[in-house]
Amino acid sequence: MRQGLRVAAIGLAAVLIGTVSPAFAGWDWDDDDLVGTDPGGSVTDPGGGGGGDRPIFTDPEPWMEHAYAPYCPEAGIRHDPETNRPMQINDALCHEMYQYAETHCADGENGYWDFGRLVNPDGTFPNGPEFERLGVICRGANDPPPQEGPRQITIDDIIDSARAVAPGVEITTEPGARSYVNFPTNMYVDDADQQVNVDVLGFDIPLTFSPEDVTWNFGDGASATGAGIADAEVGQEGAVEHAYRRSGSYAIGVTVDYTVEATLPNGETLQMPGTISGSGGPYDLGVGELQSIVKKVR
Repeated sequence: MRQGLRVAAIGLAAVLIGTVSPAFAGWDWDDDDLVGTDPGGSVTDPGGGGGGDRPIFTDPEPWMEHAYAPYCPEAGIRHDPETNRPMQINDALCHEMYQYAETHCADGENGYWDFGRLVNPDGTFPNGPEFERLGVICRGANDPPPQEGPRQITIDDIIDSARAVAPGVEITTEPGARSYVNFPTNMYVDDADQQVNVDVLGFDIPLTFSPEDVTWNFGDGASATGAGIADAEVGQEGAVEHAYRRSGSYAIGVTVDYTVEATLPNGETLQMPGTISGSGGPYDLGVGELQSIVKKVR
């Protein structure tokens, strides 16, 4: 029943003794290579080097490097002093790995020893270079080899998290949710900075969203920019006001482009490239007409 698995396991055993060594990066990311685009707050690489997937923070704590060997009594993993990488001992397949698979693994998988050792971000070994047997796992012939390293945060990681938590925008109209033809309606949004904490690869990252550009759509084809002012006088500088020419119901929308500053686990702060967009609305504003009726003429 497991004959096909034995053939597949031969190839699997050959590829599971090595792990991918990550490239460690310091604080050298250059944000001039990235630009932001709107709508959606996405960030794109216009060419010339990029950098959004380049690590900007590396966890200083040791990480666990894994390597696998067939679940056989004599199989094992040793440190190769010449390459500083795992080396498999006695890779001959055995009956035990198939027995384990019959009772513990899904169809298409075999049993393997899981070996591990702690590695510092600088490549040294806090507990020595030799591997320790951690347990037994099930793996299939098409499962990828372990690709591990210290936790590393990239610009893209933070931007993805920031886009998911971009602040919503609340629209306020004055004097209320009802206006009248040719009557200036005052509108505004909160333009204060907002802080949101996000989890990035297990790290708590504070993000500060600062409004930069506010764009209004009044629902009748007209638009304006600016956050507006609460309780503004008619015509006050910096106020956002609009007078509708016809009665009806209008869906008001607003988009706020935020700059985002992240505080990394080491205390460093970093301004994200481009902007992240948040939106508000549609806010339905009813517009009526005021008419005077003459009841008596003297």
